[in-house]
Amino acid sequence: MRHAAIDGHADTIERCLADPSGFFGTGRHGHLDSVRLRGTGQNVQVMAVYTPPDRSGDSAYRYAVDFIGAYDAVLDCAANRALDPPWRRILGRADLERACRPGGFAFLLFMEGASPLRGSLDDLDRFFALGVRGLTITHNHDNEAARGCFAEGPGAGLTAFGRELVPALESRGMVIDLAHANDATIRDTLAIARGPVIDSHTGLRAFHAGSPPQLRARALGDDEARAIADTGGVVCIDFLPDHLKGPREAGRRVGLADLVEVIRRAVEVAGGDGVGLGSDWDGFGGDPVEGLEDASCLPALVAALDAAGFSDEAVAKILGGNLRRVFGSVLP
Repeated sequence: MRHAAIDGHADTIERCLADPSGFFGTGRHGHLDSVRLRGTGQNVQVMAVYTPPDRSGDSAYRYAVDFIGAYDAVLDCAANRALDPPWRRILGRADLERACRPGGFAFLLFMEGASPLRGSLDDLDRFFALGVRGLTITHNHDNEAARGCFAEGPGAGLTAFGRELVPALESRGMVIDLAHANDATIRDTLAIARGPVIDSHTGLRAFHAGSPPQLRARALGDDEARAIADTGGVVCIDFLPDHLKGPREAGRRVGLADLVEVIRRAVEVAGGDGVGLGSDWDGFGGDPVEGLEDASCLPALVAALDAAGFSDEAVAKILGGNLRRVFGSVLP
């Protein structure tokens, strides 16, 4: 890869809960593993600690701790295999810059949803100590911090705890992620945040005029995308076909040209400094984007952006430069 590449979101660790060594398997299961990362030139993979919506309180906390244990086990397996270059954790800016050098690679750990925090900043500190460096405040549904994008009826975005949480994240050097949040949560967060925030994996509402209400709510509106970019932040377009395009004729798959169209719209709305990529690998089932079937296909997306007339500078920013700037300004 001719530029540093950063993927803003993947759910692959959930697949490794039972067997972390499976990440080093045949390259035929799921979207992302060591086999398919090899040769792509990708530098940084953000991994999500996802907690199911039926867990809360102590149950959510324990689940997230076990999840991080699987993440640590994957990195232990990598160390035992003596990979060259070695795979590392990103805990601060120096780790990020090391990973973004040619041939470098590292994981950055985010928590997807604030439920494991149990409404406590003490728990935020515990997860920081375990290596978490970003928080997706909510995941579709309401939690102790905020309302999710599937919330029904009127109501505020951030809760009282959420309003404490936003500055607490910034003071610790943790990335604020607004994926899965409803519009009120996005507005409330942006009114408090003093630095850049991101949406780590999303589609755009402009492509969902005829979509079901939940798909429209899950996608980012133009005003919200622009507001995130105005913080110096980044809107990361994901690779989930239903997020990219709304209703389409039977049998028509979403292809690379469709993804490029969504990226182009995002750049028009959020600007060239405000767009990145967040694949959502292993976070969805069904047919992937045609031509982008798994993580090994990242060079095909770069080629598609080139063919669509994006400049080399624009490709560098979308591929990872914009996220590198945000992470570098936020991390401790």
